[in-house]
Amino acid sequence: MIMVKILLYIMLLFSVFKVSFVEAKSIEKGGYLYQIMVDIRHKKYNEAIKKLEPYVQKNDPAALFWYGYMKQESQGSERMGADHWFEKSIESGNPYSMFKLSGKEGTDVVCESNGWICSDEYFDSAIHEWEKLAVNGDVKAEYLYRYYNRSFLGIAFDAWITGKDHELILEAAKKGYYRPLARRTSYAASQKEHPKDFWGEELLNVLRNNTDKDPQIATYRAMHVYEDLTDRQRVDLLVNSLAQGYYPASNYLYEFAKKGVLTFEDVYVYAEVSNIGGFSNALTVVIENRGLVSNEVIPELKIKAKIFFDEIQHVINFDEMDFMYRHKPDV
Repeated sequence: MIMVKILLYIMLLFSVFKVSFVEAKSIEKGGYLYQIMVDIRHKKYNEAIKKLEPYVQKNDPAALFWYGYMKQESQGSERMGADHWFEKSIESGNPYSMFKLSGKEGTDVVCESNGWICSDEYFDSAIHEWEKLAVNGDVKAEYLYRYYNRSFLGIAFDAWITGKDHELILEAAKKGYYRPLARRTSYAASQKEHPKDFWGEELLNVLRNNTDKDPQIATYRAMHVYEDLTDRQRVDLLVNSLAQGYYPASNYLYEFAKKGVLTFEDVYVYAEVSNIGGFSNALTVVIENRGLVSNEVIPELKIKAKIFFDEIQHVINFDEMDFMYRHKPDV
């Protein structure tokens, strides 16, 4: 009888992460959060607040999280009281608001600078809620549960010694949650190792095969040592990333103009697209100062940039975990 109970318990644990997982898709155009996320990408927080208010009044837990973040980025008393909205979201069981007020992994700096009261209990609650969501097939929650359900010493040990972090990223990507892979590219870009040595063959293949899933992944791949890409293919990846609203991609096009793969007029247009989107790109000034395009065509190039900007089909590849800390992420 005891053996049967043990077997049933093992089967229950095993079943927690063997359910049919729901692919972690980005926020789709047409959903109520889509245009709000575009406003957040452009740091148009006042517009985002107005769009969020009807859903905040209905106590929508996701809306309450983003509303709290908008208030956090405000000035004066509204900023200091932003935790009220996170707390209301917590009442609805939102684990991201719980993490925000947990005081863990840099959130303590946000709490201290804003005069908020953070609690370790919220961290434990976030892990518990992520576990419940994972059981119901939430791939993002499953990744976060597995990542944070260990000591912070264990997290550091796994990051530097065991390689378990790469295993978690690999599993998440295979199930359709690409954000950890995209975040990891930022660190990978700073390393001197060849990509094969940094990623390992299996994770490198996942990155290659999912270039189209996240414009940040595509931008990384375009700019690093991948023997299977021509310069023209790299430019196409960067321009397509920009066409999905990932403005940092425009930073890398100048070098390809120097090689003759595209014109400096093209680079000027793409850099101006980023400027319109609120991502400061100094390449327009560099190109003007160096006389790489004639002054006569600049008005026309600005018109082209505005047309390109208006036609962007935004891929909302960021999520709540990008907005936990003090900095304003460029998403």
